[in-house]
Amino acid sequence: KDSIFIYGSNQYSKHGAGSAKVANDKFGAVYGDCPIGLCGQSYGIITKSFNNTPVTLDFISMQVKVLYAFALLRPELTFYCTKIGTALAGFSIDEIAEIFLQLPFKPNNIILPKEFSKQ
Repeated sequence: KDSIFIYGSNQYSKHGAGSAKVANDKFGAVYGDCPIGLCGQSYGIITKSFNNTPVTLDFISMQVKVLYAFALLRPELTFYCTKIGTALAGFSIDEIAEIFLQLPFKPNNIILPKEFSKQ
């Protein structure tokens, strides 16, 4: 109950594949509702837009900053991040890892994928 699954969503919140489907099936994400932020035991970060193309890395970066601030406010929760945006949205591990690692702080309650540490 204290674990949150971070996944890549689209702006329609249609969780049909990848980590978004897992979030929908197992962690309380709601199909067609709440594409961004906390929903159940999941936290969505939009990586694909309305026309099913990737959003900008700047937009993902803004959402990660909000996630970090939210995690600081919720120290009783542990956030487990998937490799958001690196499958269906088509970003590289390097591009997404840089967003998470370039920020001046990372809350201790956010666990990043091991692939991000190799960057």
